[in-house]
Amino acid sequence: MKRSPHTFRLHVWLVLTGASFLTLSTVAVGQTLVANPALLQAIKDHRVKRLSDDQIRQMHSRAQDLSQQEVRRIEEEDRQRYASRARTREMCKDVVYRTRNERECLAAQSTLGLMNTEQPRSKEQIFEDLLLGDCNYIGGDRQKLLQAQCLPPNSPFLPPR
Repeated sequence: MKRSPHTFRLHVWLVLTGASFLTLSTVAVGQTLVANPALLQAIKDHRVKRLSDDQIRQMHSRAQDLSQQEVRRIEEEDRQRYASRARTREMCKDVVYRTRNERECLAAQSTLGLMNTEQPRSKEQIFEDLLLGDCNYIGGDRQKLLQAQCLPPNSPFLPPR
């Protein structure tokens, strides 16, 4: 399954203010500012030409490592979230604590607060981000595109002077 260069993380929080309701919030992560596929390909081609075979292999290996780190980080965050919920549930067994912390105990009983839909980026997504480097976020500033060596000086994709 090929993903769009625009990836999003979705966080779901349970907010309790009298009654339960769900608040959805999206945060752009790794969102490329290069929206033109032909421009994106031209940047990739130019960047790849400037790299040695060993640099490409090292970059690919680094992408694999970073992908595994993301998976471990997300798994650890999930473990911590479940452990925290379990501790709160245990404290809420006490009638005094439950009475003084009613909202916290209600939230601990709900499974909605445990939803984590954050997905780790694939090795291929990370590899592309590493290949593009800063070119992924520069936008249309001619001078910055040239300084970051995103495109050759004679590229038809460069904005006019």
